[in-house]
Amino acid sequence: LLKTSKVKEEDDIEAATRRMQDMKAESKGASPLSAGDVTNDLSHVRKIIVACDAGMGSSAMGAGVLRKKIQDAGLSQISVTNSAINNLPPDVDLVITHRDLTERAMRQVPQAQHISLTNFLDSGLYTSLTERLVAAQRHTANEEKVKDSLKDSFDDSSANLFKLGAENIFLGRKAATKEE
Repeated sequence: LLKTSKVKEEDDIEAATRRMQDMKAESKGASPLSAGDVTNDLSHVRKIIVACDAGMGSSAMGAGVLRKKIQDAGLSQISVTNSAINNLPPDVDLVITHRDLTERAMRQVPQAQHISLTNFLDSGLYTSLTERLVAAQRHTANEEKVKDSLKDSFDDSSANLFKLGAENIFLGRKAATKEE
């Protein structure tokens, strides 16, 4: 059985382009850009689902590996479960699927971020994802600490200082001093 489609060729070209960018980044000492096809911000991720066709075998094993890494990293606010692609809930933040199933998952939950993989037991991908989640959570926590520590520096009453209203407009008056 031979199946041809333009989508497959485009996917191959995109994957090759991504691999080339990763190799260039690694040769310059930077970390790979794609790192599992996630290019978006991970600081909002609270629910990760590893999904496969039936949601029983390979995704359960992959979810177990990722769940252990997430727990070991101390990311208790992130839940990791497994599911069938057809049963993905709409509130999922990140979906991990086999590359052949990613398109179906994207149609099911288009608002979620998606990671494609070739092996559900790919520990390297899960380790990289966990490191990126830890970095994103740390960055978010630092932003909150800075905002909390600086909130007393901002005076909310000054927000209305230059508010122009009818009660502040005087017509036909003369000033005796420059302060008036």
